[in-house]
Amino acid sequence: MKIVVVIVNYNSGDLLAKCIDHLLKQTRLADTIFVIDNASQDESMATLPARAELMTHKLEKNLGFAAANNIVFAQMENTDYFITLNPDAFPETDFIEKLEQAARSNPEYGSFASRMMVNKDTVDGAGDSYHISGLAWRNLHHRRYHPEKHHQRDVFAPCAGAAMYRASAIAEVGGFDDSFFCYMEDVDLGYRMQLSGKRCLYVPQAAVRHIGSAIVSKYPGFATYHGHRNLVWTLLKNTPGALLPLVLPIHLLMSAVLGIIYLARGQSKVYWRAKIDAAHGLGKIWRKRKQVQQLRRITVWQLLQTYDLSLGRIPILFFGFPR
Repeated sequence: MKIVVVIVNYNSGDLLAKCIDHLLKQTRLADTIFVIDNASQDESMATLPARAELMTHKLEKNLGFAAANNIVFAQMENTDYFITLNPDAFPETDFIEKLEQAARSNPEYGSFASRMMVNKDTVDGAGDSYHISGLAWRNLHHRRYHPEKHHQRDVFAPCAGAAMYRASAIAEVGGFDDSFFCYMEDVDLGYRMQLSGKRCLYVPQAAVRHIGSAIVSKYPGFATYHGHRNLVWTLLKNTPGALLPLVLPIHLLMSAVLGIIYLARGQSKVYWRAKIDAAHGLGKIWRKRKQVQQLRRITVWQLLQTYDLSLGRIPILFFGFPR
């Protein structure tokens, strides 16, 4: 079983070397660790060790998280599994081993979500949920860690900051959507996998410590813009026509409420620019939608069961894009 770890780097400083160090101490080493650099201006790539299993490629410009991963997916042939890992995610020593065990035991699953921790007491994420409003979030984000609540179960999608995908599933549904650049690209890919009948399994035994937003926090408004633009595209590209009359009114109401919240935060301009740019891209998204809908192998009712339908989540969602 060939496993390739893909790390997309962009000005991550000494975080990248620390991430690589954790990967080199795994009980099950990756066959290849591929670091693809999005035209960083810092010295993060210069500190990497010379190892046979470590490959690097520096892009001439920043293509974004989605496109950079896709370049590696296309280049690394004869791969069974791809693990996507952020430079600020530091895996425990048995991380790859536990993911491989879960994949061998659950061949019907297309992707695997890890347990992401802020520290030993606080959860960063336990796979992603997708709400009927079109918003998404990391499960148990910033909740206290209670081991008894963490068991293998279905989730909508993995957070690509520390996830494993079957290469065959990626080949069938396509990789990340390059036009997303970053944010929601993992939910979008997870949505396509769900439509094709390839579920996602949360594997709490595979854990990483994740700093979270260590790099993107340097760029104010970046996450808000890409997150809120891309969630529109995710919904309209993937949601079957039979569900759109139900989902769209909820999405529009939620968007209006969030617009008021972002106005109060002083981020109204970037929020509405995201929505306007989402509308400008609808022609392209609608053309992709035709291809995506051809992937569907499950019923509308089965898809609804993968959504979070809880009204109790709505007050949480009012705080903005929570992923």
